[in-house]
Amino acid sequence: MNAARAKSGSCPRQAFTLVEMLVAMGILSIIVVFVMSLVNSVVFTTMSSSKRIDADGNARLVLDRMAFDVEKMLIRADLDYSFLNSGLNDSCAFYTAQMGYSGNTRAIAIVNYQINPNFELERGTKAIDWNNTVFSGTNNQSLTSRMLPPPDPDDCQVLSDAVFRYKINFWVRNDLNALDQKLEVVPPARIKNLTAIVVSIAVLDERSRRLLLPGQLTSLAQAFPDAVDNWASIAARPIANIPKSASANIRVYQRTYYIQ
Repeated sequence: MNAARAKSGSCPRQAFTLVEMLVAMGILSIIVVFVMSLVNSVVFTTMSSSKRIDADGNARLVLDRMAFDVEKMLIRADLDYSFLNSGLNDSCAFYTAQMGYSGNTRAIAIVNYQINPNFELERGTKAIDWNNTVFSGTNNQSLTSRMLPPPDPDDCQVLSDAVFRYKINFWVRNDLNALDQKLEVVPPARIKNLTAIVVSIAVLDERSRRLLLPGQLTSLAQAFPDAVDNWASIAARPIANIPKSASANIRVYQRTYYIQ
């Protein structure tokens, strides 16, 4: 009997103490917090990369499409050109050897770039009959005053719904010294003095735009002045009345197109 008790007492039941359980729970909590932090970091990095890729893709589409049009831009002293500032965003229109969305089938068209009321960049093209077109016939007019007919709504397509700011600057050649060139906000009086145009765009990806109200898009566009040299620094800091989660994803791009 005593031997049986001694034998059974030599194998006592094992159990965790309260202190051991608390230590184990603490270690488990630390591991869970670390894993969640790592997952959140991966998700944030993935979303940021996705938004940057989206913005880069929109910018590349716009700038490459415009490069294709400017490359085939028709340069003649009697042709009309239009480079206008509407008070916030710029617009431009010119003749190019491209096909239009409608009209004559000949590969000549008036191309127009502008920001619509929804702060989307539109490209409009209207094919024309080259033989029956009457031009200004003079090269004394300012480029800003040469009004080309605006394209019909059916001739316009949204080129990018991410571009909310569109600005054009001009490299202008001096008549007396061809090597003397200046970057101007206003286009030159004659096309022969225009060396290149510099297109600057500000882009906000679709998911970030959803965080803004329509009025905030206007305020956002107004935050970027005509002096495009400051755009990069403006995009890098918080913007008043704009959610930081949206303003942090603004990207600015610039490309120079040589005319002649």
